[in-house]
Amino acid sequence: MRPFRSLLAALLALPSLARAADLPVRYTVQEKPLKTAIAGTSLTFELFRDSACATPAVHSASVLIENVTLITKLKQLTPKGDTKLPSTDELALTLTGVTAAGNLYLKVTGTGIVPIGGACQAQAAQVIAANCVDGIQNQGETDVDCGGATTCLRCAAGKSCTANGDCQSNACQAGVCLAQATCTDGFTDGTETDVDCGGMNMCPRCADGKTCTNGGDCQSSSCAGSVCQPPSCTDGVRNDGETDVDCGGTNACPRCGIHQSCAVGSDCQSGICMGGVCEP
Repeated sequence: MRPFRSLLAALLALPSLARAADLPVRYTVQEKPLKTAIAGTSLTFELFRDSACATPAVHSASVLIENVTLITKLKQLTPKGDTKLPSTDELALTLTGVTAAGNLYLKVTGTGIVPIGGACQAQAAQVIAANCVDGIQNQGETDVDCGGATTCLRCAAGKSCTANGDCQSNACQAGVCLAQATCTDGFTDGTETDVDCGGMNMCPRCADGKTCTNGGDCQSSSCAGSVCQPPSCTDGVRNDGETDVDCGGTNACPRCGIHQSCAVGSDCQSGICMGGVCEP
């Protein structure tokens, strides 16, 4: 048994969405050959995804023998009549910065390393893949287990955000989710289509030139190319005082035809308005 010493590791970890973690590993070797590994001997610890350790390693660390966390001499029982097992030691080490998630296999190489139980040894510990309930801010989340370009829940009020879409309220200001968007906060948030206007809310309708998704977002009721348009007599929308679509009213639009809506006779081509409808 050896006292804990600081771990000197050069990591060659592959990029991954899994969070980097400390992973305790164990590896059994023959004791007699291990005694040839004097101080200064470097051992290579490699992690693999396959049980044969044949695919490229997903993590590698070079560690001096004297910096292995623990070397324990194991007392193994040999059943009566069986071949006596060689004296066995177990190497224990915590690898840092491991990002590969799932079941992993360890292979240790270097002077004095003669494995017992196969060169590729399964590890009981594993790194858990990042998810939306792990209590850690990872995988692009803007706060712990919420927000970001993920399938995680949107963040509640007071949580960190980078965009409106990170928040339950769809309102992110100064990197913090608001309880709700308002029509006077100076931001395009909530369901607004432009700053403090438009959208499925009680905010004012947007002026000409503001962003919109449909006519209902605009004061003119006319939205084209995602922009609120000035009212005209050809926009296919009843606006600007028209009594029917693109006709009637106190404007320069054509007068309305028979059966179209009117307010007074001057709204109609016939000059006759009865019951709010142009008549012959």
